[in-house]
Amino acid sequence: MSKWRNFRPTSLILGAACGLLSLALMGSETRAGILQITISDGTNSYIILDEGPLDGLQAPPNENINKIQVTAAALTFADYKVINLGASTNNPGTGIGSYLVVGGEVQKLTSGPAPALTVTVTDTDYNLPGDPKSMQSISSTQFTGEPTGTKTFQSWYNPTNSPYATDIPQSALPMTYSSSGGALNGLTQTSGILPVPPALLYGLTNTTVITMSGPVGADLVFGGSTLVTTAIPEPESVSLMALGLPVAILCWMRRRRASHAPA
Repeated sequence: MSKWRNFRPTSLILGAACGLLSLALMGSETRAGILQITISDGTNSYIILDEGPLDGLQAPPNENINKIQVTAAALTFADYKVINLGASTNNPGTGIGSYLVVGGEVQKLTSGPAPALTVTVTDTDYNLPGDPKSMQSISSTQFTGEPTGTKTFQSWYNPTNSPYATDIPQSALPMTYSSSGGALNGLTQTSGILPVPPALLYGLTNTTVITMSGPVGADLVFGGSTLVTTAIPEPESVSLMALGLPVAILCWMRRRRASHAPA
């Protein structure tokens, strides 16, 4: 069963979530598989690798390993402007769990219908937590500027341990939110818990699909988390991951806007 709640971020909520996110990301300095993002509108496609040329977070320092902050200016699409795009993982995981998170902000450059923009994040070589384990997904969406459109989010657990594999989906259908057309509208969705089979090494993949129709300047801020935890995890640990990870991009967005605010 899915849980639904209105998504109205405030400075207080974002501050707390950013703090939780910082704690959740601690200890993620060791890389096993290579975190990567593919973004495409069907015409232009980009593959961004952790520590690759389009990643703005380079090691050293080692804390930048397992995180991507895309150099958004290098991404060119006819109908969309990518303001922010990032991903992070705690690969190879911990005894509590593992995660794969994506977040971004996209604006509409043209009016009227546009092709779907697809963002896929993947990583391999997770080996924790131990068995038995379960998967859960969280999706956050916020539209502004009175757009029409949808955002979907789907996660996969991959015992084949292959990049971009889609072995075991979180559910038969992705989590979906359709814009109400209001000036500000959004939602945070949490999936049910899905038991997944044992694997000495496994991969994770998640995909976000965005559609937006005008007006020009319509905006979408989105986040998505794929979580794998022990079958009976500590509630506090899962709550930490669940609260912090889906709003990662909101933390980045708040820092960006604060740095450009007039004195």
